[in-house]
Amino acid sequence: MDTYLITLLSDQQPRRMRVIENILTNRHTVTTLFWGLRYGILNWLGSDRQLVRADFDGQLRQMQDDGLLQLDNQFILLTSQGKAAQAQFLSQHYQPRFTSDYLNYQVNAAWPRLMFASQVISEFSYENAKYAPISFEDHELRYVKRWFAANKSAAIIQDFKDELTGFLGTLSETEATFMTELLVGHDGPGLSIDQLTGQLKLPSIDGEIMANDLIVGLMQYADQQTTLLKQLFADLHLESPMSHSGYVTYQLFVANHSIAQIEQQRFLKLSTVREHLLEAAIFDGPQFPYQRLLTAEQLADFDAQYAGNIDDWQVQNVSGDKNLDFFNFRLFQIMRSTSHE
Repeated sequence: MDTYLITLLSDQQPRRMRVIENILTNRHTVTTLFWGLRYGILNWLGSDRQLVRADFDGQLRQMQDDGLLQLDNQFILLTSQGKAAQAQFLSQHYQPRFTSDYLNYQVNAAWPRLMFASQVISEFSYENAKYAPISFEDHELRYVKRWFAANKSAAIIQDFKDELTGFLGTLSETEATFMTELLVGHDGPGLSIDQLTGQLKLPSIDGEIMANDLIVGLMQYADQQTTLLKQLFADLHLESPMSHSGYVTYQLFVANHSIAQIEQQRFLKLSTVREHLLEAAIFDGPQFPYQRLLTAEQLADFDAQYAGNIDDWQVQNVSGDKNLDFFNFRLFQIMRSTSHE
């Protein structure tokens, strides 16, 4: 089956099909995020927001018909044949290598901004002030114009080229060609992804994956190594992959506000504040201040009760009445899932 979906499946861990779908389409429920964490696919959150359920289900049915997976009560498990197909797929298709930063950037805006910036620099190098900018959102056009005006000098042409070349030097020849041929310049509008996959003899489904991966790699590189590119992407570096409301709650919490205080200040229900904190724990991992919410006694009770595969833990197995409710149970699961011990 020629689809990246096969890379999100396992032959050892049964995975809920709707969790995978929700991860791809960017559904920020705590259940989706938690199981995305457990499946190791959280970095794919929002990677296919236009995904239609009928298409998603159709891909799974085809894989089932081909003997690649078993589907039992909404749980997916790769067969031995599916595991072999997965390995074959991985050997024949582009493998993203910047996934650790996928949730740290506003990826959708990055390519249009880079393409317009390359056009502006190229036209400036030809001393051409009369050209039609490639059509993107007004916000992006204004941002790049401000960026160019703030850095405009004779040196900007070579500096921009040097910074971009520095990143291209970290890529394979195919990746570097793919990236540069997408860019807009004085002499041409740049190739489309479809044109490039054909020209470079790449599988057609690799194009979007490669484009997204490389632009994240460039933003990661820019943060650490450059000036112009860092400024170009400055506002695309997200404060957090959390929902905005969840992020506000978490900032209050790390500033030592209690849950009760947050409820009052933000006019939120207790359940909502707790959901925000669980979301924060999922994304913040070992840095989350678990000790603020789980006492030493509670941790001891949980450790005595639970061992083995975290996927199999059930909250109803908690014994006694020691305030070990579902919130604490899920928080403990997250803590153990993200621990580096």
